[in-house]
Amino acid sequence: MTKRWRQRWRAVWTEALASLGQKPGRTVLTMVGTAVGVGCFVAVVGLTSSAAAQISTDFSRDTATVVHVGDAGASSAADTVYSFPDNAEQLIKRLHGVQTVGVSWSVGASLRLSTGVESSTTGTLVSLIAASGGYIESLLPTWSSGGVYNQFQQDRRLPVVILGAGVARQAGVSRAGGWVSLNGLPFQVSGILANVDAQPEVLSAVIMPATTAWDLYGPPVASTPATMIIRTDIGAAQQVSAEAARQLRPDNPAVIAVVPPPDPPHLATVISSSMAALLFGLAGVTILIGGAAIANTTLVSVMERVQEIGLRRALGASPIHIVAQFLIETVLIGAVAGLVGASLGLVTVIAVALRLSWTAVLNPSVVLLAPAVGAAVGLLAGLYPAWKAGHVDPIQALRR
Repeated sequence: MTKRWRQRWRAVWTEALASLGQKPGRTVLTMVGTAVGVGCFVAVVGLTSSAAAQISTDFSRDTATVVHVGDAGASSAADTVYSFPDNAEQLIKRLHGVQTVGVSWSVGASLRLSTGVESSTTGTLVSLIAASGGYIESLLPTWSSGGVYNQFQQDRRLPVVILGAGVARQAGVSRAGGWVSLNGLPFQVSGILANVDAQPEVLSAVIMPATTAWDLYGPPVASTPATMIIRTDIGAAQQVSAEAARQLRPDNPAVIAVVPPPDPPHLATVISSSMAALLFGLAGVTILIGGAAIANTTLVSVMERVQEIGLRRALGASPIHIVAQFLIETVLIGAVAGLVGASLGLVTVIAVALRLSWTAVLNPSVVLLAPAVGAAVGLLAGLYPAWKAGHVDPIQALRR
């Protein structure tokens, strides 16, 4: 490597840096498109990763711990059907990882709810759900007053009910302990639900012990069969799902339909992939716009600097040196834009995560790769303008 060679390439770098500093405003504006595109790229990766992590966390905490079990024993819609054994809840509680379990079904007829023992022709029409205490506990309820009926009340088939928040509001009942009438029959209010983490339809219904409802309105029918809900420890739902049917009916497990929760990692992957596909498209378009801006600005710069290029050629610069100078300019513009964009994208991910109370998740390699992406965009955008500059005729240029 000769001294003359080193001097020429040092001059190429010096000229490239000097050119960028001559019009800083235009240089900054040229960077904007690429910076925004790279920033979108980093933000997309960070937000989709954070969203996927949050989906997994929320799913594992809530939905992934719930197993639904249905009664599939009916042969026609008119059948009376109840395929669960009498000790179904006790059998399921023996499985490892089960927290709470309960059975419920919808009582077909709408009933009139009124305060006190009144005529069955007055009051508010309500739906009735027959449910064991374990079923209510599996919904993770919050109470505005009172609580779930106890085992003694269920075993003795006592006339007690739980009111959902909507029903209580309609009936004007604000405290547990009082009495209401269902089609003229008196029931004591054990509790008033404020909210539940699952099955929100119970908030607009009256809930009665399954034993009491069986005596008053009969067993469930095929059109509204009994269902069981099982609340498990995190990670135990799939195993409980695999064992539930045989545990309940070892003689005929086919009459028990078990619906396990979806796989949370797969669900998170599907959702984050859908988000990424849309947002990556936006980032790609923005990067293309940024690259076009670099190419356009560099091409204009070549046209403005034709005399400078001719003079440099006359002083001994070869076409490759001219091409290299303009490529260095565009690569530097792209790399700096990529660095700025990575910073903007990182700040965006952190800001959104803080706003939504998420945990920000972003692979460090994405941030480190961003300047390289910007440099690659700058290199591709500068190829044609640089080639154009390298083919300027020095004689024609100096005549201008």
